[in-house]
Amino acid sequence: MAIVCPVSKKSRQPTLDFTRGLSVFLMILAHALFFFHDGSSPWLNALQRTGNTLCFVMFLFVSGAAMYYAYLAKPQSAGQIAKRVAKRVWQIASGYYLLAILASVRDLDFFDLPGLASSLGRIFLFLDLPGFTEFLVPFIFYTLSMLFLRGLYEKSSRSFWLTLELSYAVYLLAYVLYPVSLGPGLREIKALFVGEAGLNRFPVLSYAPVLLFGMYWGCYLKEQESEKKQDLAALGLSLIHI
Repeated sequence: MAIVCPVSKKSRQPTLDFTRGLSVFLMILAHALFFFHDGSSPWLNALQRTGNTLCFVMFLFVSGAAMYYAYLAKPQSAGQIAKRVAKRVWQIASGYYLLAILASVRDLDFFDLPGLASSLGRIFLFLDLPGFTEFLVPFIFYTLSMLFLRGLYEKSSRSFWLTLELSYAVYLLAYVLYPVSLGPGLREIKALFVGEAGLNRFPVLSYAPVLLFGMYWGCYLKEQESEKKQDLAALGLSLIHI
């Protein structure tokens, strides 16, 4: 199933904005339950966990579509791609490091310089992911992957079956690697890519299929000539997510 994507002059996609809005709503709901609920209701606890996962999945899906528009929708030189990727990675990484340090302030001993340097080093190398920051790390790796996998992304975004096959292969790899036991250091690296209980809830490889289908969706939106079709697609997709 191939898609030919025409060039569009529109600067914004109402479908992406609609989905982003729904993601923000779910994020606010999940965080409100986390901060204000006492944990006594199993239903509200389940709603909080579901909301956290759904808002991340939806943000990632929309990010895949946005990456298609930014890096794949029109011809660009390798230098242009590298410049845009570097700028985006700097923005995301700066936000992550700032939030990670703020979230870790209570645990850092500023009078123990070797220990402080070790703690900060583990944060900067993504070996320790403080709470409420781990969701940013996959976006850094996904953006960097555009430097090496742009050709593959370009092909898969135009083919549903190739997207499906790649998604299955990547998820199967993550599934096979998840139960592998590794020692300190390697265990944290594994957690970055395939997850580990208590270390990382948003592994790069496990959620990569969401990104791939987001890119395919971005190409699909490009071929939609009317905003009505795009709005209907957004509504249907959001209902599927829910």
